[in-house]
Amino acid sequence: MPRKLHAHVYREKTRHGRPVWYFRRGKGVRTRLPGDYDSPEFMEAYHAALAGTAVQRARPTAKPNTLRWLVDRYRESSDFVRLAPSTKRVRERLLLRLCDAAGDTLVERLTRAAILAGRERRAETPEAANAFIKTMRVLLDYAMTANLIDRNPARDVKLFSSKTGGIHTWTVDEVARYEERHPLGTKARLALDILLYTGLRRSDAVVLGRQHVRNEILNIRTKKTGKTVTLRILAPLRASLDASKTGDLTYLITEYGKAFTADGFGNWFRDRCAEAGVPGSAHGLRKAAATRAAEAGATTSELMAMFGWQSSKQAELYTRAANRAAMGVHASDKLQQHKQNKTPAP
Repeated sequence: MPRKLHAHVYREKTRHGRPVWYFRRGKGVRTRLPGDYDSPEFMEAYHAALAGTAVQRARPTAKPNTLRWLVDRYRESSDFVRLAPSTKRVRERLLLRLCDAAGDTLVERLTRAAILAGRERRAETPEAANAFIKTMRVLLDYAMTANLIDRNPARDVKLFSSKTGGIHTWTVDEVARYEERHPLGTKARLALDILLYTGLRRSDAVVLGRQHVRNEILNIRTKKTGKTVTLRILAPLRASLDASKTGDLTYLITEYGKAFTADGFGNWFRDRCAEAGVPGSAHGLRKAAATRAAEAGATTSELMAMFGWQSSKQAELYTRAANRAAMGVHASDKLQQHKQNKTPAP
C-alpha cells in the first residue's frame, strides 16, 4: 500500500479482500483503474483519466472458434452494423453477458442441449429466456453463412409461450383517465395524442415536427427500420397540436425548450402516466393504435404501411385478433337468432 496515492485516486476492497483502484475528480464520474497500483496498465489508464479521455479497458483475447471469437466476428459484420441503434445496443449487451459467462466455449459445443440448458436457466423469466434463444439463433445463423457450422441448433429450441402478451396495451378507459388528468393544451396530452393518432415509436415521436407535415399529410422516415411512414393528421391530433406549445423543429420539447431523447421521453411519459393512475407506456399506445386500426378494418398491408413493419408477421397478430373478436360477436348473434327460432310461438 503506497503512503500517498496519486491525485484523485482512492482504494477499495472487493468482497474477497482484493484491493481495487478508482479515479474520481471531485464529484465527477467514478472510473475503475485496471491492474496493480503503479503498474504500466494502471498508469496508462490513470493518465488517460487525468486527460479526460476514455480509459481503455483490456479485453480478453478471444481464442479461435470460441463463442467470444464468434461474437467478435459477428459484431464486425454488416449484419450487425446495419441494425437499428436500439436493436444493436440491446443485442450487444446480451452477447457480451454471454461472453462473460461462457466466452471460452467452443462454437462446436453450442449444441441444442447446451442452448436448451441456457433457456431452462432463465425459465423463471420467460422473456429473458426468449431473448437468449432469439439472439443465439441470429448469432448461429451468421456462423452458418460464414461456413463455421453446418446447421443452427438454436432453431431446434422452442420459445416459451408468452402468457402476458408483452407490453400492456392501453384500454379505452385508461386513455380516458389520462385525458381527464392531462387536458388539451398540456405537453402531456400532446404526447399521448401524437403516440395514439400516429402509432409512431417513441424514437420517431421525439423527432416529429412541422417539417414532416404538408397539407395535413405526415411523412417521416422511421429510425428503427428506415421505412417511410405516410399518415393523415387526424382531427384530434390537429386540435392538440394547435392548442399546445411546440418547438421549432420538434413538436415535443423538454422544460428547457430542447428536443427529448428517446429514453428521456420514455421516462418522462411514464411519470405522466403515473400521475393519471394508468399502467401505460409509450409502446403500449402504439399497440393500442394498431389494435384500433385493425378493429376498424385495416388490412395487413395497410398496417405494415402505417406502422413501418418490415414483415407481415407483426401486422397479422392484430388483424387475427380483430377478426377473432368480430367472429366472436357474429357467432353470438347467431346463437341468439337460433334461440329465437327455437322458441315456440305463443
